[in-house]
This record gives sequence, C-alpha cells and structure tokens, in this order.
Amino acid sequence: MASYTQSGLHVQRSNAIRLRTSYKEDLNASPAEMLYGTELRVPGEFFIATDIPTDSQFFLEKFREHIRSVRPTPMAHHIKARPFILKDLHTCSHVFKRIDSVRKPLEPPYSGPHRVIKRVNDCVLVILVNGEEKTVSIDCLKPAYIAKEDTSLDQSLPRTAPEVNRSVFMDKPLVTYQKKTVSFLPSRSKSPGRE
Repeated sequence: MASYTQSGLHVQRSNAIRLRTSYKEDLNASPAEMLYGTELRVPGEFFIATDIPTDSQFFLEKFREHIRSVRPTPMAHHIKARPFILKDLHTCSHVFKRIDSVRKPLEPPYSGPHRVIKRVNDCVLVILVNGEEKTVSIDCLKPAYIAKEDTSLDQSLPRTAPEVNRSVFMDKPLVTYQKKTVSFLPSRSKSPGRE
C-alpha cells in the first residue's frame, strides 16, 4: 500500500511539473515562465531513459505481485435486522389488508377485516376478500382483534352505518329566526356642519 501511495505521489508531481513547464504556442511561453519570469529546471529523472530493459518476464512478475497485494473491500451489510412481523399474525383468525393503491382523501389505509382461510407457509396466507380467496404476503397484513360474538358475522363484506331514525328529530318544532339588519355607525370624519 505504501509503494502505491509513493508512486501515486510521483505521478501527481510529474503531472504538475509537466503542466507548468509545457510550452504554449499562442503565448510564446510556459505558465511557469509567465509566473516566475524564468523557466523551471526539470530534474533528469523525469526524462525517459532509452536503455530501460523491456523484459516481459520482469513486468509479469511485478504485475502478479501487485495483483496479489490487492484485496477486495469488505462488504457492508446495512440490513442486519429481520423485518418486523406482528406476533399475533401467525395465530389470528382475521386480518386487515393494506391498500397499496393511491387512496382518496379520508379513505382508510386498510381493508377488512378478512377471514384467514389457510396458512400456506410462514410468509403467505390465503384470505377471503369480498367472497374470493386471495393469496397474500404477510408484509401487507395486520392482525384484526375481533370479539368472540362478532366472529359469526361475515367479516369479509364491508359494513354499513346503521340507519338513523329520523322521526326522533322531527318531534321538535322547527325554529326559524328572523333576519336582523346590521347597521354601522356613521364615520367620524369631519363634515361641514361639525367642528
């Protein structure tokens, strides 16, 4: 790792010097010459020597050594916790089913309660929705807590509000109010007759 950092610094330094000493034809000078008034002295190690051995075996050994030293980054597991499942979902007789579509204002987020017909496995239930059997994942279900006497009713059908007896309200006579006229006080601005 240290050799990679040193070689990386070497490459950065050489690139910086190359950019500063490169001759710009349109300016007839280099950036360093324009800044310092003189050209930078480039060390001899930046020039490529012509007597470098081109031994492919040497390059291959260095390359293999470098590849062996490279280690993969350990994987980060961000989701270590198991998903939350309500404990009564495995034993309940009725469930609420989440409505995943776009809802109207004030529409409830869950439908039901729906009767559980059978449990396929730990994650899938078959429920009765509007008279049809539907296979549903437990991710979109919540247990419904229903009193014992209410279980005899068909819970899969939507309930309607009880009819209100309107005759109870009609026993009282209707009271109407007269319209009252609202008048404002005259403004207190100075009029010609007042002082």
